[in-house]
Amino acid sequence: MGFRTPYGYPDGVRVTVATIKRTTATEDTSATKPVTGRATKARRVTVKRGSPVQVLSVRVTNGTDQPLQVSPRALMTYGPKNRTAAQIRGRSSRRLSGTLAAGRSRTAKLTFAVPVKHLHRAQLRLTPTADRAPAVFSGSLGYTPKPVVLFNDPTGSKADQLRITRHIERSIDGAPPGSTIRIVQYSFDITSSLKKLVAAHERGVHIQMIVDQHDQIITKQTQALIDLLGSNRKRKSFLIRCGASCMSNRPSTMHAKYYLFSRVGSARMVSMVGSANITHTNSKGSWNDMQTFVGDATLYRSLRRYFTDMAPDANDRNYYRTTTSGPVTLYFFPRAKKHRVLLLEALDDVACTGAAPGYGKKGKTAIQVTMYSWRVPRIDIARKLWRLHDAGCDVRIILNRSRTDLAVKQVLSRRSDQHGVMDVYDAWVDRNGNNVAERYMHQKGITISGVWKGRPDAKVVYSGSANLAPLSTTDNNELVLRRVDDVTYDAYAKNFRYAVEQGTRRLY
Repeated sequence: MGFRTPYGYPDGVRVTVATIKRTTATEDTSATKPVTGRATKARRVTVKRGSPVQVLSVRVTNGTDQPLQVSPRALMTYGPKNRTAAQIRGRSSRRLSGTLAAGRSRTAKLTFAVPVKHLHRAQLRLTPTADRAPAVFSGSLGYTPKPVVLFNDPTGSKADQLRITRHIERSIDGAPPGSTIRIVQYSFDITSSLKKLVAAHERGVHIQMIVDQHDQIITKQTQALIDLLGSNRKRKSFLIRCGASCMSNRPSTMHAKYYLFSRVGSARMVSMVGSANITHTNSKGSWNDMQTFVGDATLYRSLRRYFTDMAPDANDRNYYRTTTSGPVTLYFFPRAKKHRVLLLEALDDVACTGAAPGYGKKGKTAIQVTMYSWRVPRIDIARKLWRLHDAGCDVRIILNRSRTDLAVKQVLSRRSDQHGVMDVYDAWVDRNGNNVAERYMHQKGITISGVWKGRPDAKVVYSGSANLAPLSTTDNNELVLRRVDDVTYDAYAKNFRYAVEQGTRRLY
């Protein structure tokens, strides 16, 4: 029985593991460990500071019509040899004991020390009363990611800055032996993530990575993984770097950023797509987003296919395809043939008036743009946005002034006779003027709330890895994710407002 499944007795008594919290011991702590073969005996051991510990909130419910005398005993084992975990005892773990009235519940916290490499294989045996067989829970104590939209905050605490990175790292920790992690990213330089990947590899997880060359620069973290995994695409683990884009023989980059886990904790087929690389600048110095999908086989398999198709590093500039699952559509690039640019198509479907209550702003469709790089070849999108602003749409933009061409900024700064200058904010913070920013906008997306495709009540998010730049979708490997979903839009809109308030100055 999994840790999340309640254990029920025939008379109505039920035991539930309500929550599992993974943390570390803050100091050397005394613990008890049952003596092998002596169920009633235990020896004292020390759980050292920094050791991983797991805090389980366990609830006993008396579903009978009589009082229940609770006298719990708990045993945690882990790993292939079913080793016994040390238990850290305290007042909270004793709260289960005593008389529990009919119809009532009581919750206690049980703390065990299980090594990270064995989190995937653990078992809890909890005997609630002296006359009962134990309730048995087994499975993974590791991190199980949930479907979530995450944003880091480069202006916040270290935890805020590393929110996306830690989400990925916890998922790496939760990957069991025999599972596969596939990572595609432009760059990689965080040592803590390297250590997580090395540990996963050592416990039998297959690690497959594609990292861009970008001018032949290689970080020591990337080199360490190449040395460990090798670059043989036919093996179960490898790290490869394509000559340019993995699908173009012209100067280009492998610029997609996504993370696939066949298993994490109790979850299967976990996909993460966004703007973030596992780098210090993408964690501490720039604004990024990440969407996580759990158990969506359609998205997972399509992303896995993209990885497989990129790995040979063969020219395929007309690779473009799409995959739709419910409200989500993925767009896979490159697409070399002449076509209407994807984001122009999205804006073509916008009408500025007639937004339903709760959508747009005062009956006008609202458009928000976040963009790292905006170059002259995509000045058509700047012109389209200005025309929508001139027609009455509420258009707001966050860009980086040093990564936006002058001609683009000139279009965006034009005054409309009826609506003045649109709201444009600059996220580029370069205190010493060396053109290397301490903070900048790294998200690449457009959100729409209001009238879209004839609907007055649409909320749409376009996000992913693609900048408004040359070769971005004609030669690079890029991912764009479209999501038609109110909750997701609201999360992006909230993050946009926060970024404006905390990390930008008004440009126009």
